[in-house]
Amino acid sequence: MSINISELIWTVICFFVLLVVLKKLLFDPLVSFMAARDARIQDGLSAGRTAQQQLDAAARERSEAQRKQAAAADDELMMKYFEEGELNYDEILIGFRKGMKDGSIVPVCAVSALTGIGIARMMDLMAKYLPSPAHDGITHDGFNLRTGEAQVRVCK
Repeated sequence: MSINISELIWTVICFFVLLVVLKKLLFDPLVSFMAARDARIQDGLSAGRTAQQQLDAAARERSEAQRKQAAAADDELMMKYFEEGELNYDEILIGFRKGMKDGSIVPVCAVSALTGIGIARMMDLMAKYLPSPAHDGITHDGFNLRTGEAQVRVCK
C-alpha cells in the first residue's frame, strides 16, 4: 500500500476548502446567531431588572400610603406615626380595622362568583383583617319577628 503524493495533496486541499466552507456557511452564522441571542437575553434581563426596581419602588410607595391611611384612622396611631415615622404590623392592623369600621378605608377584592376564583382568599382576608362586630358589642335596632316589638340586638 503506497501513498500517492498527488492524492495526499488533493485530500489536504479538500480538507482546508471544506473547513473554510463550513466556517463561512455554518460556524460564522451560528456564532452570530448565538451573539444576537445573548444580546437579546441581556436586554431582557436589563429590562426585567428595571421593571423589578419600578415595582419595588411602587410597592414602597403603596406601603407608605397604607401606613398613612392606617394612622389616619386613629389619633393615637397618627401621633405615633408622626413622632416615630413607622408603625408595626399590629398597629397598622388596628388602624385598618378602625378605618374600615368608620368607613374611611374600603377594602376591595377581585373575585369571580361564577368560577369561584379568589373566593377562598377573600374569605381568608375577611376573617383576618375585617373588624368583628362581636368584639365591639355593636348593637342593631330591629324587630322581633314573632312579636313585632322593637328590639335592640347585640351582634355576636
